[in-house]
Amino acid sequence: MIITIKVASGRDQGVLLTQISNYIKHAPLRRLKRSGSLGLSNNSIRNLKRFYDLIQEFESDFGQSIMLNTIDHMLVNAFKEWLLTEKE
Repeated sequence: MIITIKVASGRDQGVLLTQISNYIKHAPLRRLKRSGSLGLSNNSIRNLKRFYDLIQEFESDFGQSIMLNTIDHMLVNAFKEWLLTEKE
């Protein structure tokens, strides 16, 4: 699985996929609160990459990029319904 990470402009910072990419990119530098160790586990990174892919597919079916300020209860329910019907 390959995720292309690009430097985001100011406008791109509000895009959900940009934020997920940034989180994955900085995963090796994250300090875990519970143990104090540095870096997310391989499992966590794999799950984040899978989430990225799912959001990318959902956006493609949805027809537009998801902006952070547009995420609401209805969008979350639409995503859950999409997961249950399209990805079963």
